[in-house]
Amino acid sequence: MTGEEMSAGQKDSVKATPEQVTYANLLFLFAWLGIFLMMVTYFIYITGIMAPHIPLEEVPQHWGKGVNEFLETTGAPHGWAWLSFLNRGDYLNFLGLVLLGIITVICYITLLPAYARRKERIYFCICLLEIIVLSVAASGLLGAGGHGAGSILVVFFRNFPGVVQVAVAGHARGGHGVFQLLGQAF
Repeated sequence: MTGEEMSAGQKDSVKATPEQVTYANLLFLFAWLGIFLMMVTYFIYITGIMAPHIPLEEVPQHWGKGVNEFLETTGAPHGWAWLSFLNRGDYLNFLGLVLLGIITVICYITLLPAYARRKERIYFCICLLEIIVLSVAASGLLGAGGHGAGSILVVFFRNFPGVVQVAVAGHARGGHGVFQLLGQAF
């Protein structure tokens, strides 16, 4: 059925709600902001504006190490301790990755007030549960991380030394990679 053949009622039924538009706009904004932040912080890293914890030329030496060996030989932080390394160029660029990882939670939070106002309890509960599940998973409280997204990040960024050098090194031998070393921020 083409758009011309649709009745007015059918066209209204496929119209996005204000919440869906807000969600989409925030997703668009934060996704591009995260990508821009990764580009800026990567530039800071590769130009040496901020000294890295692990010098760029040493990164390939650590790619084949497991997480524990990597942490031990480099003195890299574990879990959320990476936040104390934001004064280092190679850890500064984690900020963009974290922003990309929390976009969904930010978007769900913006939906809650509208669903509460309209007394749409089911949608409110779904959003609230999503926020709770994602936040608990990111916190590391359960001691587990999802390797699927970490694997995707590692494959995607493998050729960009420094952006996720820790993730590549940590994930190379089946370690927890991105999730263990970034405090399960995703």
